[in-house]
Amino acid sequence: MLQAVIMDHDGTMAPTMERQHKWFNYYWSHQINKERTMGKEFPYQDFKSFMKMYNEKINHPLEVQNVYDFLNLDCDMNDFSHPVWPSYKSFALENPSRLYSGMKEAIEDIWNLGRLTKDFKVNRRLRWGLILVTVGILFQVIYLKMMF
Repeated sequence: MLQAVIMDHDGTMAPTMERQHKWFNYYWSHQINKERTMGKEFPYQDFKSFMKMYNEKINHPLEVQNVYDFLNLDCDMNDFSHPVWPSYKSFALENPSRLYSGMKEAIEDIWNLGRLTKDFKVNRRLRWGLILVTVGILFQVIYLKMMF
């Protein structure tokens, strides 16, 4: 019996990589990092080069902390009193992460399909509907990722 649907948000339901690129570019020039960056331009202006570096760094222990360290940016991901956090929260409010086109409707479809009943025939159609909607989402995400 279907009991849960697990979804990943970052990069799957929303184009969060673009926002990460924008965030690191913004934080690079933030006052807290002026001495560290010495007024230089953010070295990853090109989105594709940023994405390559970012994906290489987050696939190791400490994940995103590696990106901050590699860029020599002031950050302690484990210290929620660190100035990076209020800065990121403010940035996130000004730059919300929007869902991919059609994702809201797909989630609503999954929600509507997720109401199981005592009728086996309905539940069987429901499971197939969830599988087809989920596969459709995956194909859309794979296509979008191939474009970048």
